Amino acid sequence: MNSRLIAGLFVLNLAVPAVAADWPQFRGPNATGVAEGAKLPDAIGPDKNVIWKIELPPGHSSPVIVGDRIYVTAVREKKELMTIALDRATGKPVWERKAPYKTLEKIHSIGSYA
Repeated sequence: MNSRLIAGLFVLNLAVPAVAADWPQFRGPNATGVAEGAKLPDAIGPDKNVIWKIELPPGHSSPVIVGDRIYVTAVREKKELMTIALDRATGKPVWERKAPYKTLEKIHSIGSYA
């Protein structure tokens, strides 16, 4: 299973129990990595405590949750930088946009532009 799908499952399990709470940055609202007030599932997996799944292009960014949207970044075709908005309830893509750039910086071989 690719790491992007696993990350999506993890974020989904953080987001769904606390539907009213946003996760606007890396490690959450207070940068603590703690979802306050939410009771998280005891176990997660490909078929356990999953509400939806979606295949996404690769990327290493931290998903952001605001309102009814989940935002992720990704790379298509190795050079196309993308921002993708997903519907929080269904996981269906709402929109995606290419990020303009003049040149891409050098990255480590295990890294990602996204």
